[in-house]
This record gives sequence, C-alpha cells and structure tokens, in this order.
Amino acid sequence: MLLSHGNILTNSWQAGKLADIGESDVVMCFLPLFHVNGLVITGIAPLFAGAQIVLRKGFSAGEFWDCVAKYRVSIFSGVPTIYQILLATPGSENLDLSSLRYGVCGAAPMPVEAIKKFESQFNMIIVEGYGLTEGTAGATANPINGVRKIGSIGVPFEESEVKIFDDDDNELPTGEVGEIVIRGGNVMKGYYNKPEDTEKTLRGGWLHTGDMAYKDEDGYLFIVDRKKEMIIRGGENIYPKELEEIMYSHPAVQEVAVVGVKAVSYTHLTLPTKRIV
Repeated sequence: MLLSHGNILTNSWQAGKLADIGESDVVMCFLPLFHVNGLVITGIAPLFAGAQIVLRKGFSAGEFWDCVAKYRVSIFSGVPTIYQILLATPGSENLDLSSLRYGVCGAAPMPVEAIKKFESQFNMIIVEGYGLTEGTAGATANPINGVRKIGSIGVPFEESEVKIFDDDDNELPTGEVGEIVIRGGNVMKGYYNKPEDTEKTLRGGWLHTGDMAYKDEDGYLFIVDRKKEMIIRGGENIYPKELEEIMYSHPAVQEVAVVGVKAVSYTHLTLPTKRIV
C-alpha cells in the first residue's frame, strides 16, 4: 500500500497528542520498525514530543522489566500476546517500576480480564487503541487525560473521522453494529498497482476497514470482530470475540481462539444395527 510522508507525520502527531507524550517521558520501542506500530507509536510520535526513546533489538520477556527499571521507562507499546507473556514471566517483584505511566495495546483485541489483571499486578494502566496499516497506524484510542473505558478502543484521533456504516454505506445510529470507516490525513493513498482494490476500499472517500464495531452514547467505539470472521448460525450473527471474552473470564484459561467451521450434516450417517457391549 502507499503511505505518504504526510500520512506518517500526521498520524505520529495525532498519536502523540492523544497519548499525552511529553518531554519527560521515556518510551521503550521493541516492536519492529518495519511495522507501523513500532515506527509511529513508539518511534516518530515520541520524537515529535521531544521524548527519549529506548530502542531495543526486539522483545525479550527475560530482560523487559530490568530495562524498565534501569532506564525509568514510562511508556511502551505491545500486542496482547506480549502482555500475556509478561503476566506469566517472573522477575519484576523486587524492581522499581514506579516510572511506568501506561502501556499501549493494539494489533488485536485484548481480553478485559487480562487487562484488569495486568493493571492490578503492575500498578499501571493499559491504553487500548485501534488502527490498521491502511490508516498508517492508529485511528482511535482511549484518552490518557479523560475517561478510559476498558474493553473499548476509545475515541477518534484529532482531525480524523470515524463512523459506523452498514452494508450500503449508510451511517448507523448509536449501539448498532456495523463496519468501521475512517476519513482523514492518516488514510493511505491506495494499494500499489491495484486500482480496483483501492476503489473498493476507499469508496466514497472513506477507508472501509472490514472491522465490525459499535459506538456508545459517548462516542466510544467497541470492536465486535472482523466482518469476514462473523459466524452465521440459524440466522443469528455470532462474533468469535464475544465467545472468547466469556472463555477468558475463567481463571484456568490463558489463551483462546474461536473459529467458525462449516457445519457437517449427519443426514446420511449409517449407525450400527447391533448393540455393542
């Protein structure tokens, strides 16, 4: 896809402002810089704010908390799997982690129970956000200075519009599930040498993400699932994420994934006629 310098600079400014990154912050970057999360959220956004960046070669659970304590890290960004790994990795018990303000979580939904457990264990907050490469990196997030709703992907970045559309590209009212669409300076120019895909994805001047969500009465967005992963059973829409959240609430469950499979018909199944003892 085609991202301009303007896309990257715009999104870096947007992310830094909503995340309240300042000159006194120390941001640890361990996500790959070829990915927009690492490049924008923990790379260029801190540079905009004049913050310090601790650049690591990659993520290492064994040295993570030592780095936080040594460099007095205040912000980092990760994906749900990293947070789950850190929850299961010892080594933070005797370290001073008081410098931490928050961790950003994106790329995939993080279970509410896991967020609560992490925040309680490490005395910090997790800021949930949402984005995609077609939108440079981020599009929404829970504000640092404002109401934070756990389980929500927050509110739109400044100077970006985020709406919920139905299949006919009509905006849906509060509480109704539809597709997330985005318009603003962070939206890509298009797909390289794919004019038909570009036209379809950017139709009407809106980036159609393929992600399903709804807005509450305060304008906060809640991800339901990917449009193509929705399961239809008996005429009902079933979203895997909703089932996963239920399973995650059980203390014995560490990770879970729900996928739909084609129903198997047993109409022509022949059963044995003899009783087997």
